[in-house]
Amino acid sequence: MVKAASGFCFVSALALFCAVSVHAKDLAAYQIGDTAGENITTPMPLDVIDAEATAARKSAEALKTPAIFRSYPDGFITNAMAAGLHAAFAANRSNFLTALNAGFSTALLDSNTIASARFAGFLADFNGKSKAFPVDANLAASWAAGDAGLDTEHHFLAALLQMTHRAIRADDLPDGFVLGDTLMLVPASSPSEPLTLAEAELHGKRITQNNMTPVTRLQMLFRRNFPEDEQGLARALSVYFKPNCTADTNLTQQARDRDVRQLVVVDHYDAGQAIVQRGATIDSKTKAALVALNEKLMPDQLNRQIAAAREQVEQQQLQLRTRNEWLAAALAVVSVIAAAAVFFARRQSRSRRQNDLLPVRVGQASAIQTELAPQLARVIKEALVQELAAQRHELLTAQQCAAAEIADLVRRLDKLQAPMHERLQIYETQIQKLEKELAARTEENRELLKMKIEMIRQQLESERARGRVDFTN
Repeated sequence: MVKAASGFCFVSALALFCAVSVHAKDLAAYQIGDTAGENITTPMPLDVIDAEATAARKSAEALKTPAIFRSYPDGFITNAMAAGLHAAFAANRSNFLTALNAGFSTALLDSNTIASARFAGFLADFNGKSKAFPVDANLAASWAAGDAGLDTEHHFLAALLQMTHRAIRADDLPDGFVLGDTLMLVPASSPSEPLTLAEAELHGKRITQNNMTPVTRLQMLFRRNFPEDEQGLARALSVYFKPNCTADTNLTQQARDRDVRQLVVVDHYDAGQAIVQRGATIDSKTKAALVALNEKLMPDQLNRQIAAAREQVEQQQLQLRTRNEWLAAALAVVSVIAAAAVFFARRQSRSRRQNDLLPVRVGQASAIQTELAPQLARVIKEALVQELAAQRHELLTAQQCAAAEIADLVRRLDKLQAPMHERLQIYETQIQKLEKELAARTEENRELLKMKIEMIRQQLESERARGRVDFTN
């Protein structure tokens, strides 16, 4: 029972020690936008990661990793472009001959008619209705004379194909996709072809950003190759340019994340250097420094609080031992009195057998023996019951206090933003320290240390379990 009482006292003390470990003015409790209530300096050298500066540095350095584009074979684009151009020429020639037959009652004109002002007016009227594919005078003369105009078609197709020997991309890039100075072209058969980062870097070819042309710029460069009278047709045909490479956002992000993963920007504080002055506003940089300092101070605070809890437990043990010693002494006194009474009664009984002339005294002795024994038993019983009741009340009170303080501890720890690995390391360090102390303790203190180790281990497992839940979420 004494050990049980000591155990509950220890539970209460440990819960109290853990609760006070979440200091009312915990440095990590400051939030961005709060006002510092005191001057805060670091008692030790401190290195703190600047999250905002690190993010900016990573963004800048990531652009040094080439953006990855899938580059497709010439036939993937040019075949479709040639087919589209040929279909457009054929459809527009058919429309032209239909209009020519309606205007001149024939689809075949002689050279004089083609050179006439009437034909020129007809051509202007036709182009006004066919702005998507205007016909220049040379092509119109060929079609009116019965020629298919293949030379003109091949001329424009060759000019288109000549421009596709460069890397061509869409004007608009995917959201968040930023080009750096260099790019990487990776041969691919289609946009859906499986491709790993290792394969891309093995087979890719680096080029500068200037060697990749957006479609709109390519159309402008294409039109520069034609005289003024062919600009309308050149503009119409330039719409057949299509990108021959596409941005691979996934592989680009993988490569850039890998290359900047180890980059950090660290703010260094010397021992004694101020982190924040009283009255200053807490910003993200200051907040990070306070969290880091709080993590550094946690082991020292924990050691001091464990020592205080140990001293409190030892005082409670001393009080219990003193009370138990008093109870033992009281029981010993009662036992001596009882033994003396029994001895006196027996002595009186022997005297009665020796002297029959004293019946009254023997009767008195017997009465004393008969009356004293139940009284002594009742005294002993009441003393034991009172002590047991007092101990039971103390146990219940200690249990209730421990439960309330542990519940409060859980709420406070939930607000503490120390990294999980730091908290687990603290528990493990304390377990090792207590196990070393275990060998040098008395039997009673050994039991308490064992109980303390077990409770800290349970807290450690609880933290680990909660850490696994947080990481999966």
